[in-house]
Amino acid sequence: MTKSAQSCARDNARPDLRDTTRAVIMELAQILTRAANDPGPQPDPIELSVQEPSDLKRFWVKVRKGPRNECWPWQGSIACSGYGTFVARRKRLLAHRYAYVAAKGPIAPGLLVLHSCDNPACVNPRHLRAGSAAENAADRVKRNRAQCGERHYAAILSEADVIAIRASRDTRSVLAKRYGVGQRTIGQIKRNESWKHLLPKPRGKIR
Repeated sequence: MTKSAQSCARDNARPDLRDTTRAVIMELAQILTRAANDPGPQPDPIELSVQEPSDLKRFWVKVRKGPRNECWPWQGSIACSGYGTFVARRKRLLAHRYAYVAAKGPIAPGLLVLHSCDNPACVNPRHLRAGSAAENAADRVKRNRAQCGERHYAAILSEADVIAIRASRDTRSVLAKRYGVGQRTIGQIKRNESWKHLLPKPRGKIR
């Protein structure tokens, strides 16, 4: 191969810096365009509404206030979940969250508003506190509101089935076919990773 041919081959193998630079500039332009069009975090409609005296007045008119430490039932619209709803700024808002913000201020990002009274329709701020999803789940279990075991909407097995599976010496494949579930489900039951509420409770230490 001649020197000129070798030089041409090196030039062809070398990346075109102009194309690379052009691609980088285009990508930066797209990033800047997206940033310019992004309005950023939107204000909480509840926080905006509680600043409007007319909205606040409409809200509290729908509350049946009683003694300060008792539940204050929401008298407006009630969702199928049992929570009250209130329309403000063209949005349907949860009444207990509205009451919390009106009385105590903004809700920190990622937190829920929990009831100490276990009454979803209550909007008494003294019964409301901010908490995490984990705290809410723990409250549900503590108050026996969690849909676990055969009460869960997707449950295939009954509690009697689970007890029989744990006692059986048959293989996972045999049990899976018998009860119409996967072998993984059988394994989780056998390892006590699911249906834990059926496990025998440990006895206290004998002194």
